[in-house]
Amino acid sequence: MGIKLLYPRRRGLIFKMLAFCTFLGFVGLWFKNDEPEIDSSEMGLRKDGHKNGPNHIVGGLDKSRTNNPVAQVAVPDGQDHNNQIIHVNDEADRLPVPHLPPNPQPFPPPQQNEQRAGPPRIPSNEDVREKMKAERWFLEDDMKVVPGLGEGGKAVRLTGEEGRRAQEIIKKEAFNLIASDKISLNRSVPDSRDSL
Repeated sequence: MGIKLLYPRRRGLIFKMLAFCTFLGFVGLWFKNDEPEIDSSEMGLRKDGHKNGPNHIVGGLDKSRTNNPVAQVAVPDGQDHNNQIIHVNDEADRLPVPHLPPNPQPFPPPQQNEQRAGPPRIPSNEDVREKMKAERWFLEDDMKVVPGLGEGGKAVRLTGEEGRRAQEIIKKEAFNLIASDKISLNRSVPDSRDSL
């Protein structure tokens, strides 16, 4: 609400000040994360600076016998460092190699998709009758098709007797009842979508 009361130039000034402060913050973070150049002599001092300190880890990596490091223990200053190292006995910790007994029952080979030999399935009389009836319906529908009618999205016009029947039926079942029997189901209709 307070920003609405300010003049438009004042709002622009506030935005510019916020952008400038954000820029200064990023520049400060950039300089903070930028590490200065360090001489090699200083690196040596830094490397040995923690030696014999309170958190000094005694021992090192003993990879002479195995690839595993020797266990290390932090020892406070002033104590004998050599007695505090725990050595790992590799031979005692090894597990015996598991011995698997032979399988007394071998697995059967996977069965392939083979049909078992048996009597072939013979269709019943009802199945044969239904199949013949369906084929007759398809033939009757194919006989009604007028070649080229409705191809390529052309409009279909009914004239004569069909036109009068269509006008009578259009009140109940519409134009498609008569016209759909004359148009092939396998016709090609042009794609009306935009090409991308």
